[in-house]
Amino acid sequence: MSSKKPNQLVLRCLLEQDGDLYLAYCIDLCLGVQGDSPEEVRDSLHAMIDDYLCDARQAYVQGDRDEFNYMMNRRAPLSIRLRYHAAAVPGLAWVIKAYRQFRHKMQPKPYYEPRDFNFAC
Repeated sequence: MSSKKPNQLVLRCLLEQDGDLYLAYCIDLCLGVQGDSPEEVRDSLHAMIDDYLCDARQAYVQGDRDEFNYMMNRRAPLSIRLRYHAAAVPGLAWVIKAYRQFRHKMQPKPYYEPRDFNFAC
């Protein structure tokens, strides 16, 4: 892993295959693309990130700090961030899988119980 240079923005991205499609996400900016090959989605994601950062810079230059801060602090959904970390950290995938199984078992199951209510007015 290369060291970060001053004024360099490092963004974390994830590339996955889902059947015949490839998916790429920028988890730090909540951006995602899909395509037919890893190269296609990587190039599409890089172009999307470039456009997004240009829009964020434009908001900053125009003095819209709230919009700039919103754009630069978006995060991908937890499920995508967990998949990123599972791919990036050896051994973490089984922890996430075990947590999902445990959480699924602990989830309350919705049910419907019919009741007769007699109201006297």
